[in-house]
Amino acid sequence: MTSLATLIAISFALLATPAAAATVSDTGTGTHASLPNVPTTLSGLDWRGGTPLSGSTESAKLKTLCSTEIHVPGGVYPISTSEAYLENWSSGNLTVCGGGADTTIATPPAGFSYSGYAGMAGVKVSGKLDLILISWGPRPSPAVGWYCLNATPTGCQSTAGFTLPSSFCSSESAGYCNPDGLVIAKTLAFTYVDVINEQMVSCSAHAVSCSVDGASADFSGFLPSEIVQSRSTLYVSDNSCTGYIWEGSTTSMTVLTHLGDALGGLAFHQKTLYVADWGTCTSSPAHIIDVKTGSSLPTPFTGPEELIGLDSDLQWGSYQAGGVYSD
Repeated sequence: MTSLATLIAISFALLATPAAAATVSDTGTGTHASLPNVPTTLSGLDWRGGTPLSGSTESAKLKTLCSTEIHVPGGVYPISTSEAYLENWSSGNLTVCGGGADTTIATPPAGFSYSGYAGMAGVKVSGKLDLILISWGPRPSPAVGWYCLNATPTGCQSTAGFTLPSSFCSSESAGYCNPDGLVIAKTLAFTYVDVINEQMVSCSAHAVSCSVDGASADFSGFLPSEIVQSRSTLYVSDNSCTGYIWEGSTTSMTVLTHLGDALGGLAFHQKTLYVADWGTCTSSPAHIIDVKTGSSLPTPFTGPEELIGLDSDLQWGSYQAGGVYSD
């Protein structure tokens, strides 16, 4: 974002141990929730994976799928190695990004077009792709989302909007729901993480009911922001300057590693876990980290950027600058 300080107020107190606590507040003005660009207070930066590689000329593999306006790229979901579905953060539109163009193929059902669409996931049902897009909606009213059923690069066979239960959202500690990354089941039930309420939440199909998962206790004091699933295991990234990556289930989470920087998008590519490092806590170029080896993939950035979406083809979008790229 151009100026996070003018758009969102987040305060935090980060101690020097892995059990550091953070206190988060959000003005609810309709911007992506993230940390300010301040130095980490961790005892060292050796927990950060990889070395930032700035400049797109450092690798011939780096490609620009499409350019977009700023504050557009939310979730990203692969179509091919050169094309991806893109969630428009500002409107909730579903677009196809590839060949330099960003083309809208579907819009939210009437009454569901809001800003704050930061979560998108997909699942194959009988060989056909169903997508879910979710937003925190018109705060303090309940969060909203919509399904694109039988999605193809030309559109959706059908769409369906949903609203999270008002009684559930109003009972949250922030007074509203703030869904960020999510995963979806074949039943169209889904699980999301909430960076403001520091929670993991599971909802039935069409959000008829939602409940806080037991794993939320393991996020207390941190900022769970994105989530990915591999078989039956869930992985969650931490947008605080501790930069945890958790693994586990809806019942409980354990720390896999911590990288000492604000983390965003998560994805498995060829059975290897990758995470987007925003660089906002260390004033470093945003980059994509191979969690296993700690090596970094090149990006076109020379400073911090918010990388919300990351997919299994290593396609990712930049929220502030606009544009979707691929390594």
